[in-house]
Amino acid sequence: MSAIAEEIPLSERGPAPTRIVVSFGFWLFLLSDIVIFSALFAAYAVLAQRTAGGPSGAQLFDLKNVFIETCCLLASRGINPARSAFLSAFFGLVGTHGIHVTAGLCWLAVMMAQIATLGLRPKVVQRLVCFSLFWHALDLVWIGVFTIVYLGART
Repeated sequence: MSAIAEEIPLSERGPAPTRIVVSFGFWLFLLSDIVIFSALFAAYAVLAQRTAGGPSGAQLFDLKNVFIETCCLLASRGINPARSAFLSAFFGLVGTHGIHVTAGLCWLAVMMAQIATLGLRPKVVQRLVCFSLFWHALDLVWIGVFTIVYLGART
């Protein structure tokens, strides 16, 4: 480093490299997602027993067919978020996770196309790392959804 660069404080030397800014921004995004899911889990925990005379989780979920039953719930007419606080919390949590999974699958398709056309250039590898972090964060959320929503309905 030159003597002039050493005299200038770090905070005044200019913007950080793009790689650092992107990494920091992506971690902020992941943390904001964690906050959103934390709030949804908290709402679900508080509202899970507020069925207003409607069906409870134990009545709705069969662990052998969770995916099929969730799709049926989403398509049903009488079981909707307006029916009870429990269903509002359920649809909010599971629906938000579903939207994230759908976005992740679209992102995966884009990444596969980028790898096929551009190869593993540094920018593509950085995007793959971000995608991997996002997908694994969704894995953790799914573990929470399955444990709290589906297994918790059995208690």
